[in-house]
Amino acid sequence: MTSSERRARLLALLLALVAAPALALAQAPSPEPGAGPGHGRRQEMRERIERRLRLARSLGLAEALDLDEAGTARLNAIMAHFDARRKALLEWIWADVRTLRQAARRGDPKALAAVDGAVQRLFDARASVLAIDREMFAAVSKDMPPEQVARAALFFAQFRQRFGMEMPDTQGGEAR
Repeated sequence: MTSSERRARLLALLLALVAAPALALAQAPSPEPGAGPGHGRRQEMRERIERRLRLARSLGLAEALDLDEAGTARLNAIMAHFDARRKALLEWIWADVRTLRQAARRGDPKALAAVDGAVQRLFDARASVLAIDREMFAAVSKDMPPEQVARAALFFAQFRQRFGMEMPDTQGGEAR
């Protein structure tokens, strides 16, 4: 099997792992955040998507860098620390996005009063996520030869462009 065939198969696997649950989330009806009987199901779906995204990233990075199992496990351990930090930020981001959606959709007085703070926190969070990504890349690429650093940088850029590491908001597709 040629390298391009392997990459095509890997891409198909990655798409299948990521797309199916993301489509299910996009179609799921969703009332208020944290309310209703579907909240546990949405949380479970979000966690499943997170696991699949990490798996897709792990497989893709292992392929891009020609890593063995030990090398892949080492990078996964490094990235897990940064994933936890990013996830904490994303929880705040989701809350602020819900506030903005409530303000835009219903004119909720409480949400309207919180708009300026939510917008500022979103910009601050974007900067924080970028800083975490830079730290993670520095940790992952430490002690790599320049060729591998270049391949890792290209992989992360393509992965973020295709899949993103931010989880979709499971509160539905209201106007953004």
